[in-house]
Amino acid sequence: MVGSRSGRHARAALLTLALCTCACSSNSSSGGGPVVDAGGDLSFDGPIAAQGCSEFTAAAAASSPSAAAAAISSLLLDGRTKAFVTAAAELVVASTNADSSVLFACIGIDTDLMVTDTWTAKGPNAGGSLDAEVTEACTQAAAAISAALAAGSGACGLAVSGGQCVVDASAQTFYEGGCAATGSCQPGSITSRCPPADLAGQCSGTCDPNGTCEGTASVSANCQGSCAGTCTGTCSTATGSPVFCGGTCMGTCDGDCKLAAGAMFSCGANVPCTGGCSVPLTNPQCEAKLAPPSCPLDANCEASCQSVGELQATCEIPTVTLQCQGTVPATLVAVAKTIAKNLPPLVMGARAQGKLALDAAMATATEGVNEASNLGSLGGKALACTVAAVKVTASASASINVSVMASASVTTAAGG
Repeated sequence: MVGSRSGRHARAALLTLALCTCACSSNSSSGGGPVVDAGGDLSFDGPIAAQGCSEFTAAAAASSPSAAAAAISSLLLDGRTKAFVTAAAELVVASTNADSSVLFACIGIDTDLMVTDTWTAKGPNAGGSLDAEVTEACTQAAAAISAALAAGSGACGLAVSGGQCVVDASAQTFYEGGCAATGSCQPGSITSRCPPADLAGQCSGTCDPNGTCEGTASVSANCQGSCAGTCTGTCSTATGSPVFCGGTCMGTCDGDCKLAAGAMFSCGANVPCTGGCSVPLTNPQCEAKLAPPSCPLDANCEASCQSVGELQATCEIPTVTLQCQGTVPATLVAVAKTIAKNLPPLVMGARAQGKLALDAAMATATEGVNEASNLGSLGGKALACTVAAVKVTASASASINVSVMASASVTTAAGG
């Protein structure tokens, strides 16, 4: 993943560009200037290379982004450096986990649909890269699903229940405390910093027209609009049914119900509403990154804080089913079974979780370039840990992109 050819080339180009304008080659605290080799690796020719940052190495090998943050927490670093190093470590962990889960899911589909193994030969065990293996396995999975659906009879669609993510606002605001340009910074409320369309919570009044009631497999939403899951009630389209509804669902939905224009009613007990509520939401949470607080913050530091919040997002594993008019044809039973078993992590990667991770990846990679240009102002542990973090941001970001694209290709093939 981190050692993929495209990632190395991207990293080398970005770091070389940044370091060409960096005056840190004369920084006496580093004991030598920075060097970017042909593989895109950043190093120093002085004592800083020997010091290293074992805390970052441990964090990048953690099991989850929050565990990575915990591994960094003991470091005594300035606010900007600590936010960036934390975001970079979380990004590495997120890319590793994404590659693993997406590859496992796609190989599962390939195995269930009896696809010949063409991906192992492109993987790291054969001298290739994990990114290449993921891409090949998922390309084959998407092709197998597409072929099976094209050969089947009757209209089918993908029903998705759940799968929402909420950013970790507390983690983001914690790191923002170290970003304030002057004095302290009041973080502000989630409702003031979250885009209205992405603010979710319990609505004791009525959900606004064009809002969304977020039903799940365990708690269905009242629905008058398009249903992304199973519709129980009536469907406006002549070719639809209460199960596979391509039109307006009137009843309940165990997935997202996008309310029709003019529809204003309660989503139901324990069903979140997004897009606006007639009364203040209870327990509001944000499904997108928070906007910066109103107080002045270092922009580079804030970008890292936003990435921390996105990468530590809490996501619900969705329930995914292939639903057809009537019953699933016998020719598609194997496809329906493998979709139910293997598609949930791919839906997460293609939708809510992947969107947040990709946004964080792009921001952290950009911040890596900015930090490379700022190395001359650092010394000691801050410099060592920043160097370690900068070395991996571009390639980890590239791997996140590969996982998201691979997930989207299979999800799209399945009708999602």
